[in-house]
Amino acid sequence: MKGLLAALAAGFFITLQGVANTSISGAIGTWQAAALTQLTGFIGAVLLALLMKDLKPRRLLEIKPIYGIGGAFAAIIIFGTVTAIQHVGVTLATSLTLLGQLGLTFLIEWKGWLGVPKTKMGPAQVAGMAMMVAGVILLSL
Repeated sequence: MKGLLAALAAGFFITLQGVANTSISGAIGTWQAAALTQLTGFIGAVLLALLMKDLKPRRLLEIKPIYGIGGAFAAIIIFGTVTAIQHVGVTLATSLTLLGQLGLTFLIEWKGWLGVPKTKMGPAQVAGMAMMVAGVILLSL
């Protein structure tokens, strides 16, 4: 139940962030909006870690440097979301984003990429992907 609520909350806030960033980008530019979002996200995460007494800076040294690129991915995500919302609207942009996310996760689990255990993908999973594609097509009409 906790995972379900966390996923729903994440989806809710991703949508709010996309809409807010689109408004911000109109005033200062898309990459600047991405930078501002990254900065405020960093500050917010540090403050929450301090508040929850969970800040352990030395643990950062245990992370493989390649994993540090995750923040750079977030800047690209913000840019892509803002650009998509500006061109196709919030609903279709969100649907396409979810389709891209689901498609890549499908491949990662199916192939066992990035250290994720392989998952057998059967007709039900393929049908689920096809239904997502059909849903996006219907939303775009």
